[in-house]
Amino acid sequence: MNDKIEMKIDIEAAPPGVFEALTDPRALEAWFAERVSVSVPEDRYDFWGRYTPGAPGEDAGRHRLLAYEPNRKLAFEWRLRGDDTRVDIELEPAGDGTRVTLEQRIPGRPKTECSVGDFWLLSFENLRRFVEDGADPVRCDYASAPRGRVELTVDIDAPPEAVFGALTVPERINRWIAKGASIELEPGGRFDYGWESEGPVKIVDLVRNEKLTHTWKHGLEPETMVTWTLEGSGCGTRLHLVHSGFGDDRATEDFRTGWLKHIVWMKSVLEKGDGWRSPDLVSADWDEV
Repeated sequence: MNDKIEMKIDIEAAPPGVFEALTDPRALEAWFAERVSVSVPEDRYDFWGRYTPGAPGEDAGRHRLLAYEPNRKLAFEWRLRGDDTRVDIELEPAGDGTRVTLEQRIPGRPKTECSVGDFWLLSFENLRRFVEDGADPVRCDYASAPRGRVELTVDIDAPPEAVFGALTVPERINRWIAKGASIELEPGGRFDYGWESEGPVKIVDLVRNEKLTHTWKHGLEPETMVTWTLEGSGCGTRLHLVHSGFGDDRATEDFRTGWLKHIVWMKSVLEKGDGWRSPDLVSADWDEV
C-alpha cells in the first residue's frame, strides 16, 4: 500500500526567490542536502549525503528531473523503499509571498523507519527560515542510526524561561506540537498533548526553567522517558532532549526525525513570534495520533 504525502507552507518571499532556493545547488546545500547537483539540460536533480534519509552516496543520489517551470513547478524522481517515487512541488503567489505545495506517493513506511513526511516538514521549515531570514538549518544526520534512545541538541534564540513556557503552558504547547494540551505542572502531574495513542503521560521531574522529565506512550509499546534540559547560552537557550527507555535493539529513527521537526517548529515559534504558522499537512506516512 502506498502513502500519499501532501503539505503546503506559506513563505514570506516572492516565487522567484523561493524557486531559486529550490533549484540552485549552493542554496540547496545551505538548507536541504549535504551535496547537490542540478542540470536542467541533462534532466538531473541529484542530492545525496548524510542529511538525506538513508545517507545515500552520489550514485544512489541521482534523480531524474521530470518538470521544471521557473517560479511555478518542479518535479523529480526519488527512489525510496525500492520504488521510484515522484515528488511534485508547485509555487503560487499568496499575497506578498508564496504558497508551496508538495505531493509525493511512497511505499508504506516500515515501523521505526524515518517518516518521509517528517523529513519534508523539517526540510520545508528549513527552507522557509533560509529564504526569509538566511537562517542556518537544523538537519538530521542520517549517517548515524540511533538505537535504544534519541539525543538532540538545538540552540534557540530565546531565554530559558520562554523555552520552558513553550514546553509547559498549554496554549504555547499547542502552537508547535499539540492539539489540546493539558498539564498539571508538578511531579506526578498528568500531561497530555490531546493525541489518541501517543504522547506524554505523567511528569516525573521538574525544575522550573531548567528541566522537565515525563513519561511517554507510543501505541502498545512500553512507556519510555523524555527529558528536556535547558541551559542559558548567551541571550538564548541550548535545549537538550533525551528520549530513553526503548529496548537496546529498537531503532529510533522515527522518533529522532519527528522530534527534530517539532523542536524546529518550537524554535521558529519562539524566534518569529505570532506571525509563525505551521505548515498545512493534508496527509503523510504515519497513523493519525
